Amino acid sequence: MKSKVIVSALLLAVTASVITAQYAELKIVEIKRPSDEEEPGVGFLPTCVVNNNSTYTETAKVSCKIKDLDTYDVVYEDALSSFPCKPGNTTAKFAEFVPEGGKEYNAFFKVESAYSGDTKEKNFTVTTHYNVTPIRFIGPDTLKYPPFCPSAEYAELAGLETQAFLFCVIVQIAEEPIMVYCDSLMRDFAPEETCQVVFTEVRPGVLELQYGHRFLFWAEDYSGNFISKDTLKIYAGYNAEENVFQDQLYLRQPGLINNSAEIYFSIPCRSYVNISVYDAAGNLVTTLAEGAYSAGSHSITWARGSAPGVYFVKLKVPGFNAIRKVVIVD
Repeated sequence: MKSKVIVSALLLAVTASVITAQYAELKIVEIKRPSDEEEPGVGFLPTCVVNNNSTYTETAKVSCKIKDLDTYDVVYEDALSSFPCKPGNTTAKFAEFVPEGGKEYNAFFKVESAYSGDTKEKNFTVTTHYNVTPIRFIGPDTLKYPPFCPSAEYAELAGLETQAFLFCVIVQIAEEPIMVYCDSLMRDFAPEETCQVVFTEVRPGVLELQYGHRFLFWAEDYSGNFISKDTLKIYAGYNAEENVFQDQLYLRQPGLINNSAEIYFSIPCRSYVNISVYDAAGNLVTTLAEGAYSAGSHSITWARGSAPGVYFVKLKVPGFNAIRKVVIVD
């Protein structure tokens, strides 16, 4: 009788060990994506890592749901119905999810097989990267004595509805730079909207005209964060005969041309540019460049197609004109 009891106990122990070995325990040990913070409008593949503690591959269903924490609606759902969970760790990747800016989400992962299952979840946020940037200096269109209203063209570049606070500052360039003017206004931008913004009047006496002045334009969000790709900076000096942006705008070309010539020009900010060639009588000969150009230095080629003689190359951008004489020789 005693031997039968011992045999029975051994059979039970063997059966228990067989059952333990037969059924794998599956656990989600890591969520690789989403990260704590994701980019708005940039898709990613939700990803988790499943651990299998057995020595053989276990087939399981692995799923992912993403919930909008503002509305508690499920905005994404995907499942891998027959996913092979190999011994050790196996990475499961799901279909792409594209998050919206300014949202907070919950990602819920689940693994389930016939004898085991586990879940893991993670909250993540999607930071909105607003971008409202001044892209062109508009006014004063000619540098004149105050009063005048500074103005610039602003553009929404992130494709998002944005409430922006727009700024204009004028700094007097003396021995020590002094801010002599500051104005701001609030404006709502539709996605990819471009608009002209006019600031309050600069009154007589505000600027000391013997000094140069720098106009600065930028945008901030409601929290005071800088949201412009760049600050638009324009230097202005005062002259009774012509407007002066020569430190940042120029036109250069060789005086004599045989077959062709490179025309060089530079602009301080993204702007509309027109470069045309006129004869000595003022007639338009050809247009070398017309359209929007980015800030910086550029060059264009003028291939000779005109008779020998005197010509004039004219650069036109908002607020600035430059003319250079060219002589075509045989």
